[in-house]
Amino acid sequence: MLGGIITWTYLRRIAHRIPNRNLARLCGWLVLAPILSLLNIFPFFIHALVVEIGWVLEVVIGIYFIAAIVIFVRLAMLFRREARTAEKAWSDETAMARS
Repeated sequence: MLGGIITWTYLRRIAHRIPNRNLARLCGWLVLAPILSLLNIFPFFIHALVVEIGWVLEVVIGIYFIAAIVIFVRLAMLFRREARTAEKAWSDETAMARS
């Protein structure tokens, strides 16, 4: 759980630096998703929850994994684009310094 919270917080900061506000906002919401795993710690509460709305947890877990895959792919594409831009800027800067 802690690893998920730390990962989404870190990815949120990276998304802010790219800058991509929508992606950062979505990462912020996904920080809260690992907290749902705390419901498994409280068996008396989870039993009452499963009886009433147990299907909601399954839907949330499914949405969480799909959203995580989409975010990871999107961040990978953004990192590649930004790396190319940075490489071009560094090569231009190096060429100017050598002249």
